[in-house]
Amino acid sequence: MKTKTWRQVGTAKLRAENFVRNVQGDDARADEIAAETIEEYAERKRFVIQNPSVEHSHRERVPIQGEMGVTQMATKQELELELEQAYARIAALEQHMLDGYNLIPDDDEEEEEEEEEEEEEEPLPLRRR
Repeated sequence: MKTKTWRQVGTAKLRAENFVRNVQGDDARADEIAAETIEEYAERKRFVIQNPSVEHSHRERVPIQGEMGVTQMATKQELELELEQAYARIAALEQHMLDGYNLIPDDDEEEEEEEEEEEEEEPLPLRRR
């Protein structure tokens, strides 16, 4: 068994969730990992947490709105994970938007092409000397 600090296990858990969600594309499994506590994740991965009581007692907790309106406490790490997921969703939406934008023809380019075609068709005026 590998020995890690509470924070190291939390980071490993966060990375595992992101990998499963973003690389493997398995949102259901990623949600399962997210729902695990750090202690549960450590047990499943066979990590031994150094000083678990010290790290656990210093976690910052803030209230969040849970399922069906029940207020529950979220750790700083859970909030950081949620923020990272939000950034990932924003990046994906921006890319999706850009992909869609690139499919729309540019009116200026069409007008320039039409003007070029018209210029090619018109005979050049003769210059008088």
